[in-house]
Amino acid sequence: MKETSLRKMILFSLVSVLYLWANLALMGRPSIAEDVLNEPLELYKTEQVDQERLRKIDSSFTSTTAGDILQPTFDDEIPINVTTQLGKRVYLHCVVHNLGDKTVSWIRRNDFHVLSVGQVTYTAEKGFKMIHVKDSNDWILQIELVKPGDTGFYECQVNTHPMISYFVYLTVLVPEATIAGAPDLHFDSGSTINLTCIIKHSPSPPVFVFWYHGNNLINYDSSRGQTTLQKVNGDTAVSSLYIKNAKTKDSGNYTCGPSNADSTSISVHVLNGEQLAAMQHDVNTSSPSCGCYYPLPPVVIILIAASLLIRPC
Repeated sequence: MKETSLRKMILFSLVSVLYLWANLALMGRPSIAEDVLNEPLELYKTEQVDQERLRKIDSSFTSTTAGDILQPTFDDEIPINVTTQLGKRVYLHCVVHNLGDKTVSWIRRNDFHVLSVGQVTYTAEKGFKMIHVKDSNDWILQIELVKPGDTGFYECQVNTHPMISYFVYLTVLVPEATIAGAPDLHFDSGSTINLTCIIKHSPSPPVFVFWYHGNNLINYDSSRGQTTLQKVNGDTAVSSLYIKNAKTKDSGNYTCGPSNADSTSISVHVLNGEQLAAMQHDVNTSSPSCGCYYPLPPVVIILIAASLLIRPC
C-alpha cells in the first residue's frame, strides 16, 4: 500500500516537472537547470560591477578630499584694509573654508603677540575678544576702544603644514579740528560772523559740536547765533557758526568742541568804521616804501673812518 502511494507521488512530481518545462520552452526561456547554473555567475558579475563602481567612487572621493575639498582656504573677498577712528569698536574678519580639524589663530604682527587660538581669547589685554558663531566660517577679532597704537597688520593663521595666513591692515584715524582763518579773523560791525570748524580724519561724524564764546555755550542761544553740522566726504565733517548783525561785544575767543576731537579756538575782532580805518592806516605806515633812507649805525661809521685814517700813503 505504501509503495503504491510513493509511486503515485513520484509520478505526480515527474508530470509536474514535465509540465513546467514544456511551458518554459514554449515561452522561449532557458531550462530550469540553466537558470540554476547561471544564477551564481550573474550574481557574481553584478556584485563585481557594483564593487568596481564603489571602488571608483571611493577613489575619486579620496583623491578629491586629499586635493581641494578638505584643504583650508581663505575667502579673498574679505577686505584686507580696515579703517576706523579713535575710540570706536572694530571687527576684523577671517573667513576660512574647509577648516576641518585645523585651528584658526589671530596674531598681532607688530609684536607677534598671540591674541586668540580657536574660540579662546588668548591675550590678557583689554579690548580684544574672539567671536565665532557655531557652524560659521567667519572667525572675528573684535577690538574695543581702538587706540592709535592698534594700527598695523593682524595675521589670521591656520595651522596647516605648511601654515597658511591671511593679513588684515588696521588704520586708526585720530580726528583733528581746525577753524578756518585761525588764529584771528576780523569782521565789520553789522556784518555776519561766519566761523567754519573742519573735523578731519573722522569716518564717523561727531555726535555733536559745541561752540563757545569765551566760557559761554552758544549752541542753544538762538539770539546769539545758529550752528550747523554736516558730513562733506568720506572722513571729513564741517560745523559752522553764524552770528548776524555783529557788534563789538561779539569780539573775543570762539571755541569749536567736537565730541570726537580736541577743541580748537580762534580770536574774532568786530570793528566799527573808525577802528577799521585806524587799522588800515597802521598797516600802511608800517610798510616802508621803496627809496626810504636808512641811517647807518654809529659803529659802522666809526669803522669806516678808522679804515680811512690808517690807510697807507
